[in-house]
Amino acid sequence: MTITPAILSISSLVRSSSLLLPLLLLLLLLLLLLLLLLLLLLLLLLLLLLYNSYIIFSIS
Repeated sequence: MTITPAILSISSLVRSSSLLLPLLLLLLLLLLLLLLLLLLLLLLLLLLLLYNSYIIFSIS
């Protein structure tokens, strides 16, 4: 009884895959962009920490 709606939803998903695929690609692109931004932020933080430690070492 519960299997039939699942099959119907899967078939409807396959039918609307022409609409679903660009959406998934867009989502993947957004995720990749977010990951890149996070990596850049992490790199910036690391550079800032290194710069701060360099200043501290140059003073002492």
